[in-house]
Amino acid sequence: HFPCRLNCKGMRSGVLKFNFYRQIPTFEEYLLIAQDQPKIEVFRKAPDARWILSSYEGAGAIARVESLEIELPLDQLYAGVEFE
Repeated sequence: HFPCRLNCKGMRSGVLKFNFYRQIPTFEEYLLIAQDQPKIEVFRKAPDARWILSSYEGAGAIARVESLEIELPLDQLYAGVEFE
């Protein structure tokens, strides 16, 4: 298990925070976890300092978090969540 805090303002505010965090030289990876559908967006810093987006959608998807060397099965992450 891992700590996760969903922002009530949704993924949009996460993008604003990402713009700040990506200026930190040692910052490597940023996850946006949707609260209205099974979806994770992972931004990874490439060796040339570009940021690459990987999007994982649907209950069967498995998000890879390379900086932590873990995989997040969306069906487990969203277990017990009812979407409106």
